[in-house]
Amino acid sequence: MQRPIVELIEHGGVLIHAAPSTSVREAVALMTQHNVGALAVLSGGETLEGIFTERDLMTRVVHEGKDPATTPLREVMTTDVVVATKDTERQQALQLMDEHHFRHLPVSDGDHLVGMVSLRSLLRFEWEVKEQEVQQMREYVRERPYPRYPG
Repeated sequence: MQRPIVELIEHGGVLIHAAPSTSVREAVALMTQHNVGALAVLSGGETLEGIFTERDLMTRVVHEGKDPATTPLREVMTTDVVVATKDTERQQALQLMDEHHFRHLPVSDGDHLVGMVSLRSLLRFEWEVKEQEVQQMREYVRERPYPRYPG
């Protein structure tokens, strides 16, 4: 059964975001505080300019020797961002993430960003759905009487 990615957003939390002028150090503190691997970079609090991920931190800040206290996100964020819609099916989201080699996917409802899903949370959600289906099948098999054959 195909189900939209918005189901995962509804089970998630708040959208963690920062402004493009936010320093890398402040962004990392925010990510650590909320235990997330990426945050949306929004201008004016609503327009998606990019995302900043742990990978960006390692490749564009640490590896390049930039100072996290003085480097703004606008200099090191990922700007070529693929955005899913709230109606994107979960399997399509997984395919997008695989094709583009990223682990975080922003989700929008029209022009409004409603959340971001990680590969880990998407796979965990899929696992839970499969576990529920298995449990339902087990209950069905247990409740169904075995057929009796004459003789």
